[in-house]
Amino acid sequence: MAQARELRDQIDSDRTGVLALCIGALLAGLLLAVGVTRSILTPLKRAEDGAELIAEGEYGHRIPVDSDDELGHMASAMNTMAAAVGEREAELRRLADVDLLTGLPQRRRFIADGDRLLANLPAREQLAVLICIDVDRLKAVNGVLGFDAGDALLRGAAAKLQGLFEGVA
Repeated sequence: MAQARELRDQIDSDRTGVLALCIGALLAGLLLAVGVTRSILTPLKRAEDGAELIAEGEYGHRIPVDSDDELGHMASAMNTMAAAVGEREAELRRLADVDLLTGLPQRRRFIADGDRLLANLPAREQLAVLICIDVDRLKAVNGVLGFDAGDALLRGAAAKLQGLFEGVA
C-alpha cells in the first residue's frame, strides 16, 4: 500500500510537471506567434500606407525597406514602380503642356501661366504685355516647299521667341 501511494504521488508530481511544461510551451508559442505576426503585419501595414499615398499621386513617397526578405523585396519593388509611374506621369504632363514641334506651351498651359502671371502683377507692381503673332502664308510654305519646311519655319520662329523672352515670363 505504501508503494502504491508513493507511485500515485510520483504520478501526481509528474502530471504537475508535464502540465507546467505544457503551460510554458503554450506561453512560449503565444509569444512567438505574436512576434512573428508583428514582424509580418508591421511591414505590410507600412507597405499598405505607402501604396495609398502612391495611389493618391505622391510618387516621391518611398516605403522603408529594412529587411532582405520577401516583404523587403516587395517594398523595394513598390518603390521602383512608384518612381517609374511618377516619371511616366511627369512625361505625360509635359507632353500635354508643351507643343512637340515648337516646345512652346499648349493653350491650356499658356492660359494657366498667363493667369498666374497676371495674378502676381499687382503684388510686384509690374506691367504685362501680350504679343500675338501670326505666321503668314504658312499654308503656302507647306504646299510649295513641303511640311518639313513649314515645320522648320515654326521651330525657327519658336526658338527666336524663346530666346527673346528667356527668363522674362
